[in-house]
Amino acid sequence: MKRLTLGQLEAFVWTARLGGVEQAARHLHLSQPSVSMRLRGLQAALGARLLQRAGRGVRLTPEGCTVLDRAQSVLNELETLQSTEKQEISGLIRFGLAEGFATVCVPPLMAALQRELPKLQVDLTIGSSGRLEQDLSEDLLDLAVLVNPLGRSDLQLVSLGLQETTWAAAPSWKLPAGARPRDLWQVPVLTNPPPSPTFRQVVAWFATARLSAAKLIICSSGTLIGQLVAAGVGISIMPTKMIAPYIDAGTIATVATTPPLEPGRVFVSYRAGVPRHATEAVIQVLDQVLEAIGYFSTWAE
Repeated sequence: MKRLTLGQLEAFVWTARLGGVEQAARHLHLSQPSVSMRLRGLQAALGARLLQRAGRGVRLTPEGCTVLDRAQSVLNELETLQSTEKQEISGLIRFGLAEGFATVCVPPLMAALQRELPKLQVDLTIGSSGRLEQDLSEDLLDLAVLVNPLGRSDLQLVSLGLQETTWAAAPSWKLPAGARPRDLWQVPVLTNPPPSPTFRQVVAWFATARLSAAKLIICSSGTLIGQLVAAGVGISIMPTKMIAPYIDAGTIATVATTPPLEPGRVFVSYRAGVPRHATEAVIQVLDQVLEAIGYFSTWAE
């Protein structure tokens, strides 16, 4: 009998739970071919067919129902062991988060960290991805959540997902749907300073029409940019999740554009070659929180 792996069991359990390989891949932050390969390996190891197609999804075979109960028991026991280990993690971890991401995610994340890692002290730094990336490189942070990082050879990057971004404006601007660079280049644009992801995205979007924004208003605070956009001072590219309260209040509207904006690529990053148990535990809790709040629900890898 071939050896089973925990990865195979996870792929099987989540495919069965969610009803499809695509959904399991999204949950596990894996590609669909990777999940399919794990499922094939598990079925080959057991010599049994566990899943069969049902419309656009899958359903369990009788053998699959039996294996699911046992696989779930194994994963439950592993989770219990990991929870016990988490309770013993202590010390200080210096954690940086990109501001737009932090605005939405920090409250549930800190609550989860206090619950899951009660002995761990977490020092938060909120700032631009560029600044956080440099702080990581200079060993001023232990790990950070970055959006569209520049990439440094001494840092590891682990993809978390795609963050939807949009042009945001006060309704009073009455911008046209499907706005093109030539429609917006004379409107004041609020952005973080270079080389921030927002600044680079603004420049790149106008460059598709060989244009530049006529007036850039540089502001280091993403939170303040949101307030200024709502006040009608200018427009900005912002994470959609971050401005959801403004949208609900009717003070900011999203602007559909041509070309559309690329989503931000969100990574968790840490120094290469520095294995830290606490860092791994925090990343695991972060992943669980993002799944629970559906932060990447709009976009899939």
